[in-house]
Order: sequence, then C-alpha cells, then structure tokens
Amino acid sequence: MNPNLLDLILFSEKRKAFLLLLKEGPKNTQEILDRLQVPRTALLPQIKKLKEQNLVIHEDGIYRLSLVGEIIIEKMQPLLDTLEVFEKNEEFWADRKLSPIPLHLMKRISELGDYRLIEPDLSHTFDLNPEFVKHTSNSNNILMFFSYFHPQFPSFFLNLARKGTEISLVQSESVYLRFLEDFRKEGEEYLKMENASLFILDKKRSGDPGSCRVF
Repeated sequence: MNPNLLDLILFSEKRKAFLLLLKEGPKNTQEILDRLQVPRTALLPQIKKLKEQNLVIHEDGIYRLSLVGEIIIEKMQPLLDTLEVFEKNEEFWADRKLSPIPLHLMKRISELGDYRLIEPDLSHTFDLNPEFVKHTSNSNNILMFFSYFHPQFPSFFLNLARKGTEISLVQSESVYLRFLEDFRKEGEEYLKMENASLFILDKKRSGDPGSCRVF
C-alpha cells in the first residue's frame, strides 16, 4: 500500500469530509456537492486521488467506498473523533492535568463528540454556573467526573435524580469524603435510587480499568 495513504486521508479536509460522507452510504455527485458545499472543480481532483488509491469506486454516476476504503475509514473513525476533541480546544487540554481521570475513560474521550466548554467565572464563585445548570438540568442521562467539591452539588444532583434523570458520578476520594462528612443524608438518599450511581476513584490503581469503587 502507498506509504502516503495516511497523508492522503488526513491532510486534506475535502478528502476526509468526502470519505466520511460516503461512510453513510453511496452518493451521487449532486448529493455530495450539496452536503459538502464545495465547488465541483475543487472536489473532483481530490476524488481522483482517492480513486487512484482504490479507496473510492465510481459507477453509473454513484460514488461509494471500496471494501478497502470501508475498512480503513471504519478503523480511522475513532482516531478522527479523538483528534477532533483535542484540536477543538488545544490550549484547554494542554493546560489540564488529565492523569486523575481513569485511563479507561480517557480512552473513550472521542465519545465527547461535538462538545462545548463552559468555563466558570468570578461572578459565580459561590453559585453553580447558570449555563452548566441549564444544560445539565435538561439532560436525560448524565455521566460526570469531578475532582473538586461544590456545596451545591449534593442537592443539585439529588433533585435531578428525583426527577428520574439517569446519573453516574465519578468522584475523587477527597471529594467523596467531604460529601460523606457534610451531606450524609443527601448521599444516602441518592444511593438508594436505581437511576443514580456513584464511583470513587482509587488513586492506587488509577491506570486500572477497575480503579473505581462502586457505591
């Protein structure tokens, strides 16, 4: 196989977008142009390169992935999704200490998809960020890891659980101990609910997929 095949796919947004579009299924020329919003003259040379590498087949006016193309794009999708997560906010990820997050969760970071950062500001030092509250409150399923404690967290997540929201919380041990010390009543009610679960990160086994103790 051509050693430049990886470059061919990754180093052109037009080629990458075209291949990902065909992953949905065969498309005719007009469908492709409408979806990708690019001029025909700009796209055709890129398609030609993909056809030359046997990634794309063109028959009767329809473009589709070859078997080789299907296999490669399917295997590359997790990589592309992971790159998109980190590239979207490079400075944010570079400035964060990620080691406390369990390795098996970090390996699933591509599942964040088209996320948006909500960063706290000084005007909400003592309150939960309104935008965070809004989006979380409208969610049917919440999966959250946090390593800091906020005194409004216990009642906030308990109220969501009471409404039937599916909630899984992963806490550092220090956060859990604070939770246990000052909000035992809320914690006991939370843990009795079938739609609520709590995991405590075990620092001694932080690289182990089983490093979260379940409560």
